Amino acid sequence: GKSTLFNLIAGADRPDAGRVTFDGRDVTGAAPERLAALGLARTFQHGRVFGNLSVLDNVLIGAHARLRAARPGWPVL
Repeated sequence: GKSTLFNLIAGADRPDAGRVTFDGRDVTGAAPERLAALGLARTFQHGRVFGNLSVLDNVLIGAHARLRAARPGWPVL
């Protein structure tokens, strides 16, 4: 139940009925980048990092979607 709920909220799954709202907006089936731009993101329980990258680069990769939303000219990874 918990994973299903989080998948519905984060847009990984679509509800069979009803809708998902966030901050008063209907976000049912919204793309993850749209949800991230609204401030909603899901994390998974994987603590792996890119070992060949610096700590800063790992943090920037994690923040990329939000930063790109603030800077529309940035490319998608």
